[in-house]
This record gives sequence, C-alpha cells and structure tokens, in this order.
Amino acid sequence: MNPLPTEKPTGRIRVCIVEDDLETRECLVELLNTTDKIECLSAYSCSREALELVPKSPPDVLLMDLQLPDGRGVECVRELHRLMPDLPILMLTVVEDPNSAFEALKAGALGYLVKRYEMEKIAEAVVSVANGGAPMTAAIARLVVQSFRVAPRSVTGPVVELTKRETLVLEKIAEGLQNKEIADALKISERTVKGHNKQIYRKLHVHTRVAAASKFRNPPPASNDGNGDKPSP
Repeated sequence: MNPLPTEKPTGRIRVCIVEDDLETRECLVELLNTTDKIECLSAYSCSREALELVPKSPPDVLLMDLQLPDGRGVECVRELHRLMPDLPILMLTVVEDPNSAFEALKAGALGYLVKRYEMEKIAEAVVSVANGGAPMTAAIARLVVQSFRVAPRSVTGPVVELTKRETLVLEKIAEGLQNKEIADALKISERTVKGHNKQIYRKLHVHTRVAAASKFRNPPPASNDGNGDKPSP
C-alpha cells in the first residue's frame, strides 16, 4: 500500500489507483500528480487493500487493474460498486479483451482503457469519467451497443425501444464524448443531440449521463419479442 496525502486541493479530481505492478503504479501516481486537474489520493497493490481502505477514504475516481494478485479486478469492482454505487471506476488492462471489458462494465466500471495508451490519454480519461463520461475503445463500445439491440426490458417491464440514432448517440456517450463532440461526429446540431439525450433518459428511466451509461452497461433481461430498433429519425 502506498498512502498519499488525502487533502484535496480545490477543483482537483482525487484518484485512487489499484495496480499490482510497482513500476506502473508509480508511473500513474507521478502522472496524475503532475496534472493541474488531478491528484492521487492513494494507491494500492491488491483487491484486499482496496476493499478495506477505499470506502474509508473515497476518491472521486478509481483506476482499477483488471488482473490482481489476489483475484480478478472485476470481482473487486463488483464489491466496491455495491458498497459505493456512485463511485466512477475506470478499468486498466494490458490486453484489450472485449469479453473481459464487458464483464467489468457489467460489474460497475464506467470505462475501460488499455495500458499501452499514452499516459496523457489516461489522464484525459480520468477527467472524462469524473465529468460523466464513459471512456472506452470503439470495439468495447460496439459490444455494449449490441447488448441494447436485443430490446432489453426496463425495470418497470416495457421494452426499451431506442431508435438507431438514439443508439448512436448513446454509443458516443459511452465513449466519453460530450454533446458538441457527439454533434460533430454525427454531423447533427448540438441541440439535436440534447433532444436525443432527453429521449434516451426518458426511455432508460434515468436523469444523468452517468446513469445512462450505467444502464447501458448493465442491460436488464432481454425480451424475445423483437429487436427494438426503429428507423432513424
């Protein structure tokens, strides 16, 4: 365990790291502490330490290694998400594995990054997830989107019917894009994006981007009555 100062400077995002490789852990701590927007609150080497100590000193964002010496990071994420459902968790792994990523997202993670990314990109992802984004690679985002194309049911029973355009917008939200970036990517106005967001929130029974991403990564049981797609608006 590497305890670090716990006092949060005004406006900075407090991050906790769970990473078993000492060199990687120290690089991440140094990276985060040299940015203007982030500080490293604590760093742990195993899931046991994380489960015991993270709830006692909650960060704003948790960076979690997928493979840990005392168990899979996915199981640690699942337990921390149960204890702290509002804690944004960002997964880190050596190899991009869509199936493992999807399991992590279903367990409660909001994003999934490969360690070979430039360190600056990891810092950007931390800021993104802290601000309601859900950064992940395109391959992972497509896998998550596919889970919603089988017409999942909402918690109240009716089939969630997202249009193709709403699904595209939700995919971009899952990638961590903000409204203007989504508008540019889909070649529509920012006002139109906000309109799609409103419909997505209504259909998923949520009120925020984080909640939409959470519903997106944890789809309810699928219906067998159709595919849930409608023509694009």
